Amino acid sequence: MVNTLSIGRIMPVLSMLRKSIIQNGFDNLLVTLDNLENTYKLVLDYAIKGVEDPQRPVIKKQLIKSLLALNDSLKLRLLDALPSVVYSDKRRVIAQGKILRDRFEDMQSETGIDDALAELLNDMPIESSDAVNEDQQLYSDLFYYAWFKDAYTKEDSDFLQSFVMGGHAPLWLKSLIVSAISLGLLTNFDIAKLKLLSLIALSGQKQVKERAFTGFMFALYLYDRYREYYSEIDQMLKKMSEDDGIKTALSFFLIQVIKAKDTEKFTRKMREEIIPDIVKHAPGIQERLELDNILPEDVDDEKNPRWQKILEESPDLMRKLEELSKLQLEGMDVFMSTFAMLKNFPFFNAVPNWLMLFNKENSEVEMVLNNEEPSFKETFLAALEKSGHICNSDKYSFCFNIRALPDAQKKMMLQMFKAELDNVNEVLNEDERTNPAFQSKIIFTQYIQDLYRFFKLHPQKNEFQDIFNLPLNFHNCGFFKTYFASEELLIKLVDFYFDNSHFGEAINIYNMLIDKGLNTQVVFEKLGFAYQQIKDYENALSAYKKAELFDATTWIYIKIAYCYTRLKQHDKAIKYYQEAERLEPDNIKIQLYIANAYFNSGDIQTALNHYYKLELLAQDNIKVLRPIAWCLFILKRPEEAAPYFEALINSTDLNQFDWMNYGHWQWCRGHIDKAADAYINSIKHKGHTFAAFSKSFRSDEKYLTDYGISREDITLMLDYLLLKTERS
Repeated sequence: MVNTLSIGRIMPVLSMLRKSIIQNGFDNLLVTLDNLENTYKLVLDYAIKGVEDPQRPVIKKQLIKSLLALNDSLKLRLLDALPSVVYSDKRRVIAQGKILRDRFEDMQSETGIDDALAELLNDMPIESSDAVNEDQQLYSDLFYYAWFKDAYTKEDSDFLQSFVMGGHAPLWLKSLIVSAISLGLLTNFDIAKLKLLSLIALSGQKQVKERAFTGFMFALYLYDRYREYYSEIDQMLKKMSEDDGIKTALSFFLIQVIKAKDTEKFTRKMREEIIPDIVKHAPGIQERLELDNILPEDVDDEKNPRWQKILEESPDLMRKLEELSKLQLEGMDVFMSTFAMLKNFPFFNAVPNWLMLFNKENSEVEMVLNNEEPSFKETFLAALEKSGHICNSDKYSFCFNIRALPDAQKKMMLQMFKAELDNVNEVLNEDERTNPAFQSKIIFTQYIQDLYRFFKLHPQKNEFQDIFNLPLNFHNCGFFKTYFASEELLIKLVDFYFDNSHFGEAINIYNMLIDKGLNTQVVFEKLGFAYQQIKDYENALSAYKKAELFDATTWIYIKIAYCYTRLKQHDKAIKYYQEAERLEPDNIKIQLYIANAYFNSGDIQTALNHYYKLELLAQDNIKVLRPIAWCLFILKRPEEAAPYFEALINSTDLNQFDWMNYGHWQWCRGHIDKAADAYINSIKHKGHTFAAFSKSFRSDEKYLTDYGISREDITLMLDYLLLKTERS
């Protein structure tokens, strides 16, 4: 709808809204719609009659703004009408929240803001052992009120601003309320909520301001087109764009959002690559490290000198563990798959608890660890609270899961957390740990991971829009281009996209940088490479050619030649490969590229000459024998091909096509029985099938007929092979 309105088409939107309102029985909205339609009819009448109306643009803009608001009202009514677990108690929650707000306003008029807030907090039981199930709890009422209230009045905004910006509410509660404001804004547009988040993002305390900024940015992504109709949004953005802290926050936010979008891909990599490689070393290491005896009763901090030796003897394991640690430090969500299974505790029945800042004094945590030894509980919770690599939601899961563990595992876990803190402290110097920017980075990492779990794992996740299902390509948004697209930020963003194989997004940003005048060799090289990865060889070639103008390197020549090869312009590919050969005459890869290019162009004899040269440069490489044997075969020099085919067939690096080609060679020499045996070996090769064999075999018919083998004999051979392989 917004797209239709943005190009000035109002009548289709009026028709669509009327149809939806009538179908759903919201007749009271028709009065508003009729007024808007009548106003637009007057605009159209004046326009058709040629009447000059200087107010027309203003009226149209106001009409569109009103239609957006009406559409939001319709959407909210549709939500309210759904059978929803989350929204089922909306009216009662809003009423209860209004009671709290009114109490605050009454007390404020008598005692002032600070004293009123302190008294309100003092009078209400913030936590109890039944906190999860008590809808009347202060934090629960405030959270749902801030979330469910469709449009904030001035009183709402003033109350929540005082609550979040004041000094009396605990940090975990302020953070929670900001998350609720954000959820409400993501449900429907409300300029008052957006203003409130912008104010908190600029002036709130740490933990609170990062959450406000996150909600503000997600909302701007959803409502970017609303800027044209709400001048207040540009005012907020202008103020933010002038704040150095916001610029730093934006960088952290954008990178972490990209990482969150990659969580599923990374989880799959963890499951299929990293963890299996670590696990396969486990049996030997378990025994040789005596893991069961590492933590005796009187555990001290002495490191086992054998650990390093074991890791040195298992370089692949060491590499995987280092990769895992590096990814964890960089903010990748390494724990999503692990903790996804630990969100079924009663604690997570309440939506607020998914987004609650971890607090070691939380009553639910206190209750679940009540029977643990004080020293263990204190050390464990302190380590957990300080950990910057586990999000808040997972920290709570960890606590609730710990009561089911045997004592020995609890002790091991405690030792693990102590070790983690020690390792982190070794990696980070004191300046980094106390640096506000570094702290903000950790907060964004944890909070966005909390949000990701909420939207992906909550039992009622289908009842609210999953923000992470959207592209979230902020660099394409109008507000970003207007206020934040500095060269420095774009370079940081595109480097991350490029390094993590998001080549489509990288292409967009490289082109933005070029439009801004950043015409460097590196930019064109990377732009070409990105186009190449998405198989857009025309544009890749264009970018590489521009990079060539700066400095003609071997790498550039090879990339240009490769694109020409993919575009089947083999003569041009050969020319550029030869330029690369001129710079590096003994480069084995270049020799291979040249040989392949000649082969693809149909110049088999020249290709063979280069394969011979490659054979001399890489004498131990059995793979180079394949193209030599095949070239000699199709050049009808079967006797010269003999040593190459025999060497291949006697090697341990055989594939199904080696057997097929060997069969062709034997048949063309008159050894039909040996040919049939070779073909059967090809069909039976691991991963091969008769259908795949038959397709490849048929594509080679012309070479067989060149040797005088009839098409009838070829058909008979295929039937014979089918008979033999089906019955075996």
